Amino acid sequence: MHRLVQAGSWQPKRDGASWIRFCLTAHHLQTQEVQRRFEAASRLWFRLQRLAEQHRLDERTVSALYAATQGYLHRTTYQAEEALTRDQALADLRTLRRLDLIESVGHGRTQRYIAGSVLRKIRAGVHAEVHADLYREPYRQR
Repeated sequence: MHRLVQAGSWQPKRDGASWIRFCLTAHHLQTQEVQRRFEAASRLWFRLQRLAEQHRLDERTVSALYAATQGYLHRTTYQAEEALTRDQALADLRTLRRLDLIESVGHGRTQRYIAGSVLRKIRAGVHAEVHADLYREPYRQR
C-alpha cells in the first residue's frame, strides 16, 4: 500500500497488485489451515468412533477419547458434557485406562488424562494424512 500513497497523497500510477496479491494469499492460506484443522478433527473423530466400537465402548466415550488426544480430558468436564454422574464418569475413565487408551497426569484437582500410545498413533496418522499436501498459493505470479 505504501507504493500507492506517498506523503499522504494518492498516486494512481503506482501499482498495488503486489499488495493485493499478498493480502489475498494470506487469507487463502489461512482458509486452507482452517479447512485442514476441520478435516483433521473430522477424520480423528471418525477413527475414534471406530475404535470405541471395536472395544464395545459406549458412544459417549468418543468425546473423552477426542479430548485426551487434545491433552485436556478432565473428569469433571467429561462428566458435565455427557451429563453423567460422578460414578459413571469415573467408570468410563477407568475402562479407558485399563485399555491403555488414556493415561493420567497429575493428582487431585490437577488430574487430567492424555492420549495413550494407541490414540497418539491414530492422531499422528491423521495429522500426516491431512498435512501431506503443501499449501497452495493461488495468486502466484507466473
